[in-house]
Amino acid sequence: MAKKRGVEPTPEENLAAAIVNEVLGTRTVAVDDQTGPGMIDAWLARPDEPDHARTIGLEISSTTDGENQAMWKSINRQYDETVIPGLLGAWAVRFRSGARIGGPPATKLKELLKNLEQRGETRASLEPYEDKTRWANGWPVPEYAAELDMMNSIDVISVAQISTDPARAGRIFASTLSHGVASPTAEHIAPYVSDFLATSEGQNKVKKLAAAPEAHLFIWSDTSHMSVGLALRNRFKPVGDPEVPDHIGDIWVASRFEPAAVYRWSRGSGWAVHEVPKELHQVPEPAAAE
Repeated sequence: MAKKRGVEPTPEENLAAAIVNEVLGTRTVAVDDQTGPGMIDAWLARPDEPDHARTIGLEISSTTDGENQAMWKSINRQYDETVIPGLLGAWAVRFRSGARIGGPPATKLKELLKNLEQRGETRASLEPYEDKTRWANGWPVPEYAAELDMMNSIDVISVAQISTDPARAGRIFASTLSHGVASPTAEHIAPYVSDFLATSEGQNKVKKLAAAPEAHLFIWSDTSHMSVGLALRNRFKPVGDPEVPDHIGDIWVASRFEPAAVYRWSRGSGWAVHEVPKELHQVPEPAAAE
């Protein structure tokens, strides 16, 4: 039987390893060429360690998934460069993953936003409002129950008017889950990591890293989760610890939306923001799933 030919790492994987090597002062000594099952994406070695050292294991993952890509193609078709007649402002709309975008849901969303503007409202959410006068023990008062029921039926988590500039009136700016475009902080980064680790892909990475004496996981955030990139761009420091299995000591979070910085969580010391050298800023976008 002919020996299986190795596969080169992707540009995204090479960049992740280069970023980690830059921060740690390490070098890559072996990579997963997919000639065998369960291989760790990259092994890194310190300057005083030989090339055959297998001390620091690095798994590299993208959170992009096919369902999310398909939804975003639908969002782009429905709302990219589209102006909705009759709306006075621009709105940020947060969808659940896998939401239907066009057809009746789009019509209901348009009606919802117009109704909110007519009543002078600038936001609505299925999550608790910051304005607690609208809620009693976490439940919406009857005045708002109908609009929240409509949002739930079309898989919209929240809407917020983000501009009243006439030049932006009628525009929809979409995001997904709890990692959308409107968050002004980095409070969502730790939950973002925990959510990924709970997925099948995340669990696979966790399993593979059990073989590494020092385990590192590098996560490229989905391009639709622009708030990861926005938080990095503003150098906001995340708060709280993600739920990470005991054998993993370091988590890295990066975004193609902001290539000049990367988050690193270390067990015992928490979060830090590291600058990425200019020569490492560019990485080709991953090919879209067919």
